[in-house]
Amino acid sequence: MSQRHKLEFDPWQDIVKLAYADIQRHGFATNGLKTDDDVILTCLEVQRQHIPRYPRVIAMAKDFLCPPQYSTVLSQIESLIETGGNLNPYLSHRNAHRANRDALLFHWNVRHLHLSAKLRKLPSKLPRTAIAQRQFVQGTRDLLYCWIDMHAVYFIGVFTHDDFDNPDLISILQQNWPELLRPYQLNGVQGSVLSHDQIKNLRDKHCNYAIAMSDGVTYGPLGGGVMSSGHNLKDR
Repeated sequence: MSQRHKLEFDPWQDIVKLAYADIQRHGFATNGLKTDDDVILTCLEVQRQHIPRYPRVIAMAKDFLCPPQYSTVLSQIESLIETGGNLNPYLSHRNAHRANRDALLFHWNVRHLHLSAKLRKLPSKLPRTAIAQRQFVQGTRDLLYCWIDMHAVYFIGVFTHDDFDNPDLISILQQNWPELLRPYQLNGVQGSVLSHDQIKNLRDKHCNYAIAMSDGVTYGPLGGGVMSSGHNLKDR
């Protein structure tokens, strides 16, 4: 008489375990993740803010200028881009914390890289939700703003921290690489031409918005937009 064996198969729990392991692989502690939803959402957020290592080509905006004091570091970054090196140390040191949410990335899919070759000393006592083994370069006043996909890095410009909410970033993307923005164009929708301060105010309140350009074209959130919690809308 043949014996029957009970096969336990729970695909959801398998996904949660994989997500849990991926969070740890990126160097984050997993304490404080109380529910399966917490684990999945955190995993997606960590992956979104991490820059995968692929060899990429570089495209520069027509009027791109780099101040001469950053030319050596920019060359180093260009070499890393072309060889598939690690760009993550040039991100904000706030990425040492699992809960960091990059509004510039989440709203516009724009990255900002610090232009320093010196490593930053992270506090000796990091919160448990911090990356212990990860290193970041020292912060700089000026930043390299760029759009990154799997195949290329598009250099928008070198601007200051005060330009996180500057609509000129979108104008430069539209003027140089309109094909990047075409999937986010809202046909039949009339958005508003928003000022720097208006954009900052909307972001601070975790509001999504449609932004109109000078030629009348309107775009939705290029980075997916956010929920009221500040999480990326794509992760729900």
